Amino acid sequence: MHVRELVDSLPIQADQTALRRRLADDGYLFFRRLLRPADVQAAYDGVHAELSLGGWTELAVTEGRAAGPANGQLGHGRSGAAGNGAAPGRGPSGRWSGRAWPAATRP
Repeated sequence: MHVRELVDSLPIQADQTALRRRLADDGYLFFRRLLRPADVQAAYDGVHAELSLGGWTELAVTEGRAAGPANGQLGHGRSGAAGNGAAPGRGPSGRWSGRAWPAATRP
């Protein structure tokens, strides 16, 4: 599977025509370092805490610090009933199955 790196639009930020063309061609505009890493980490921590409270994830700690986007790592999903390490809603492949519910909201 080939994954293409996002094209940084910062060099053309002042050129509305070029920005519109890139948006039409690529379907996105990406601006590297648009947000401060500390702000991104704070947002991640807040969302991750809420997801953890709902039973969707558990906090992962790497080298004495919480994993997160500011240090380039994401938290790990909690182990499923089968103990395969997959996050709720994800099969062993890590792909969303759409069949699992967090423990607190199971029908």
